[in-house]
Amino acid sequence: MTSASAALLDARLSAAGISLPSVTITAADVAAGKPAPDGYLLAAHKLGRPIEHCVVFEDSVAGVAAGIAAGPHCVVGVGEQALDGPADLVVRDLSGISRTEHGLRFAEASILRSPGRDLGQCTVVL
Repeated sequence: MTSASAALLDARLSAAGISLPSVTITAADVAAGKPAPDGYLLAAHKLGRPIEHCVVFEDSVAGVAAGIAAGPHCVVGVGEQALDGPADLVVRDLSGISRTEHGLRFAEASILRSPGRDLGQCTVVL
């Protein structure tokens, strides 16, 4: 989910050499932007998954608030600016994250703030 337009999203991802995901939610897709949960709820719906089974990754305080309001399994803040919000876990960047058969794994060196609760399959620290 991004507050950018579809054209800007496409341009930024293309410049980074990243393909456009099959599901994207932009500002034009929702009536209320962040910190409202609308974008994350729409994304979960388009992915065919209950929001409770989703993990939200966010790099802004308003985005973290939107993610929490949507009610996902957990919200992961990305970057130092996410330390100012109530994300369940905050990581430096996405480079220390991998997916395993048991859930997501976060490299200890990438964690800026550990979770204040058991996140189950959302966090397995190396």
